[in-house]
Amino acid sequence: MSIVEIKDVLKSGNLAQKILELEFIAKIYESRLWRASRAFSLISGIHLRKEMRLIGSFLNLGGDELVLDLACGTGLYSWSFADSCSGRTIIGLDLSLAMLRFASKSAKSANLENIFYLQADSHLLPFKNSTFTAVNCTGALHMFSDPIVVLKEVSRVTKPQGKLSLAVLRGETEFSKKIELVLRKLSCGIKFFREDEILTMLENAGFRPVIIYSKRLWMILGGIKGVQGQGGMY
Repeated sequence: MSIVEIKDVLKSGNLAQKILELEFIAKIYESRLWRASRAFSLISGIHLRKEMRLIGSFLNLGGDELVLDLACGTGLYSWSFADSCSGRTIIGLDLSLAMLRFASKSAKSANLENIFYLQADSHLLPFKNSTFTAVNCTGALHMFSDPIVVLKEVSRVTKPQGKLSLAVLRGETEFSKKIELVLRKLSCGIKFFREDEILTMLENAGFRPVIIYSKRLWMILGGIKGVQGQGGMY
């Protein structure tokens, strides 16, 4: 399974993004050493499997949809979306070639032929307007240099009434503020979002937002394009 590279729109990443370029990070990213680890579950307050169920329930994907897995990493969500329906087409996009190589190899091993991988910059998506019926972006918006631009790009390529799912770092506690301060001093380029802040960002990008989960350092949100309204609980 090949990976398409769009080099003329790639932007240099921050420290956090550069770390994700490392081959060994790609190998452990979704293992019990990172995303599926007990430590991550304690910090976020939710296990990865439950997170995936909540997002899958919100998106409620049909059988013939075109789905963008933005900042797909090693392809965990891409595999889930593709494996549950062979008639569905998934585009996995990421800046990290190491992550994409791992994802592509894994998808090939699983005989998933309805996933296509693309190396490109999320700030300038190489797609026409209203291309996707759904976009998923989990664990990445807090690492983008300009998340507002990314959300506007996501809105542009999402069809009217299309859905967006997000999982971001939550900045509602004193503990999270202290962590963010340390990361800022290290120039990691990682941001923690307050609930009201991310809801406003989604509304300004053209989505009606809902909070699906919000606890400790993790927040899962959904958005429906083209319907304005107040944020609420899903």
